[in-house]
Amino acid sequence: MALEQILNVWPSTLDCIKWSKDYELAIAAGEQVALLIPVLQKEPDKSRPTTNFKPKLHEEHITSGAGHWCPLFLKTNAFTDKEVPILHPTDFNTWSVGEEQSTRWVVALDWTPLPIAIHQRYALAVLTSNHVLSIWASSSTPTAVESWKRRLIINNVLASYFESADHDENVWRLRRRIRSFAWSPRLYQKLGRLRSRTQYLAVANEWNEIAILAVQTPHGILKQTSRSWKASVLFHFSLPLAEGGSTGHSSQLNHYIRDQRYASHLSWSHWNIETEQACSTLAVLANGRLILKNIKLSGFGVNPKLLLDDDLLIPDLHSSLTGPIQWVPDIFKTSVDDTHLTQMTLCAFADDEVYQLTLKSTDLLNPGIHTRDLNGNWDEISGVSFTQDPSGDVVLHYTSLSSPVSSATSNLAQSVDSGIDNEVLPWQRHILQHQALFNANYELSGKTSVKKWGIVSSANGESIATCVTLHPSDQINYAIAASQYCHITVTPAGDRDQGFHFARNCHLEDFGTEAIVFSIRNWVQTSDSATEETDVRLTTDIDPAFMEIGLLRQDVEDGARENQRLHMYQILIIFWESMLTYLRAFQDAVSEGILTDTETLVEMTKEKMMADYGLREKAYRNALRFIEPLSTHELASEQDWVGVCPLETILSIPSHLYDETTVLSQRFIAAHRSASAKFKGHALSDQTYSEKCIICDSAITFEDPFEARCEGDNSHRFGT
Repeated sequence: MALEQILNVWPSTLDCIKWSKDYELAIAAGEQVALLIPVLQKEPDKSRPTTNFKPKLHEEHITSGAGHWCPLFLKTNAFTDKEVPILHPTDFNTWSVGEEQSTRWVVALDWTPLPIAIHQRYALAVLTSNHVLSIWASSSTPTAVESWKRRLIINNVLASYFESADHDENVWRLRRRIRSFAWSPRLYQKLGRLRSRTQYLAVANEWNEIAILAVQTPHGILKQTSRSWKASVLFHFSLPLAEGGSTGHSSQLNHYIRDQRYASHLSWSHWNIETEQACSTLAVLANGRLILKNIKLSGFGVNPKLLLDDDLLIPDLHSSLTGPIQWVPDIFKTSVDDTHLTQMTLCAFADDEVYQLTLKSTDLLNPGIHTRDLNGNWDEISGVSFTQDPSGDVVLHYTSLSSPVSSATSNLAQSVDSGIDNEVLPWQRHILQHQALFNANYELSGKTSVKKWGIVSSANGESIATCVTLHPSDQINYAIAASQYCHITVTPAGDRDQGFHFARNCHLEDFGTEAIVFSIRNWVQTSDSATEETDVRLTTDIDPAFMEIGLLRQDVEDGARENQRLHMYQILIIFWESMLTYLRAFQDAVSEGILTDTETLVEMTKEKMMADYGLREKAYRNALRFIEPLSTHELASEQDWVGVCPLETILSIPSHLYDETTVLSQRFIAAHRSASAKFKGHALSDQTYSEKCIICDSAITFEDPFEARCEGDNSHRFGT
């Protein structure tokens, strides 16, 4: 079974569908972007008690997505004169149809890997056909379309950056037009002492240059680095010209095509830690050539310095590439040892084959190159994604616009000439079923074609979403806007007999409530089990998958799951062990003189606290109330421990990093002790903090960290 949503739009570009880590789907749909925001909780049945409500499981072959998503449509082609100034027509050499005459359709889009928007949500970058790249984000409730606004236009940043360097207006206009872009992946906490909460962006302009920008927002949960949305160009570099140089004023069209001065595709690899610095590789596809450029993060702290490597690699490939190009995400690594983490795999597509490049960031000059045939596909590749089967093998999924779906998968672990026929996967079966149903409804006698506009895997690799449209194949399909439909289908990454599983190397920082709820609900509601078996499926299918990636842990003793308080203290011990390791890094940094900024210390402590295993497990347990509601006692117990963890973290900061003699430090310690005793459900006399009123000598008990009042008849009040 599958989860499906039908939208009254046609996609406007290949690779039209993107999935955020909050499981929000974005579809490029002409002059607008269609958003599918997950609905965490369905409306309960009025005829049933609310406390016993469970989501209804559909028996149909395809489950409607009407109750699972809130569809929104953003009008992305409307710009004010202030956002995009009106430019006068230019000469033939720099004239652009897209900039001057296009209807500003969406040609590319992608979500940020870092949650840089308000409430730790993800922003959306939208590139329109007038070569303008804008960043959209919600300011409040994401299901309200009026909360989505254009927050930043990258072209204006480029215009300011290049304005002082160029006196030629035509060149300046070429340098501000954006042709492609790529977000930098997230630098995860477990990759050593480097910390980075800055979102980087690579853009390609029409002057054969790549610019690297840093995007700052006012919504940093650890530290507010800006009062508004803004970006700054860190550096830029030029791409080497194609062999033979410029064709000048040749009248042949193919000469002009070969002489294009921009990169059509960009892809940014994951970060690898190497001797106190992080390395990543930016892959650029320009004029059919693949170019690799190393980028490094250097320095200790929350926001290290971004540096550009001078080395530039152009692999010698047998044929010209057409794209797309995409790195295999690091969540699909089967191990986390040093050798495996530094190895990267890039898939680059030509007309009739795909190149698989395996290389290390320390040695770009000797990549391992393998080719795989596309089984006779002649049309453009419309989407690429990756998943991982239970054995750990990485599977490449790709869609072409019109070719059959039976050839659209490849196991990267198999040799090129293995001769193994890949079985049809769930997403392929549902496309074939859509095609058969469309053919039967309109009596087309088999003359039906399916256009596959994109494919994308979820952030944790357990699901795949596709976007397709259906058409007759023996005639031109004329359709008004009211009759244009596309099918968004979400299926498990593999067959259900393989069970529910995530990628082997998932990052716990990416598991928010939306991700947990959507993953569980999609698996349970598209299964064939009855509603009464929801509890069983959570225990047999869901919990083991979360235990495998480390979000849940096995109980030490039998029956510990039933004893909530014992289980709570087991988690607390695990938290203290991880916190002790983390704080030793603080002490080393202070003793070496590397870390001297108190704000940096506070920010890093917050980051550790938010990424801690204990809080993640409690978030998982709380999220289950949307699937299988917890009792009042269980929910209170979960929330109590979430309140204890931040207080324990504050107290665990090494004493030499703050002054215990100050009033503020003493009040923090007192607040921690009193609140800790209250949250744990038992008052401890030696942890109760009290003072005497300086006016009437009555007792003052702790009630608030910043205000106090005595117990005397006059109730004298004190505050900071």
